Amino acid sequence: SRNETIAKHVANNLKNIIKHLIALILFLVSFTGTAQIFASKMDSIINLRISELKNDSITEIGYTKITCINYGIFQKGYLIWNDKSKTFLQKFEEKRNPPVAVFQPINITDTVFFPFYNINKKLLKTEDVKPFSYHPEPDKTYTVSSSHSCYRFFIIKSVNEEFIKGFDYYDLKESKENNNGQEPTKNIYFEKNNNLMLIQWDKIMKEFTENLESENIFEQIKTE
Repeated sequence: SRNETIAKHVANNLKNIIKHLIALILFLVSFTGTAQIFASKMDSIINLRISELKNDSITEIGYTKITCINYGIFQKGYLIWNDKSKTFLQKFEEKRNPPVAVFQPINITDTVFFPFYNINKKLLKTEDVKPFSYHPEPDKTYTVSSSHSCYRFFIIKSVNEEFIKGFDYYDLKESKENNNGQEPTKNIYFEKNNNLMLIQWDKIMKEFTENLESENIFEQIKTE
């Protein structure tokens, strides 16, 4: 019936809102000092490393991480900093169960992290990925999400610069399959989301880190 359909859509939207709020809370507490105790272990370790770098007078620091939720949390992060004329990258990895793997910093030629941010920062600060949305009827808009998804975060924590932005990869999908032989649900923000500068940054950063991983140059030094 129409009432059952409306109730189903309302329940769906409530579930999506709650899911996004949980993800947002997890994200925010990772980077606020007052709530540091609730951050993931990997975030805590990286933040301690950032404090060490700042104590060593390093002024340009940032990191990117991917967090995947699928009956547990898997995270991989890359901390990047400039020290005089050199750029270093350090890998961290947190699988379903602790401890966190910490890897030896490596010297890199950075063409994708700080250079991209510095050139595009004005646009990056104003852009936001919109949630997967569709129009069940011309005058109605509903959002869709997945309980199992991956999120990308970019963080700049330099002395005179702070930037935090993230998105859900699910929101970049063009459509989702439906049951009962219905047509796939089209994401009305598919093109807009995928043309954002933030997503271009994600693509080149992904290619850059995948190339580093393929070279087997990361040496694990400890677990915490």
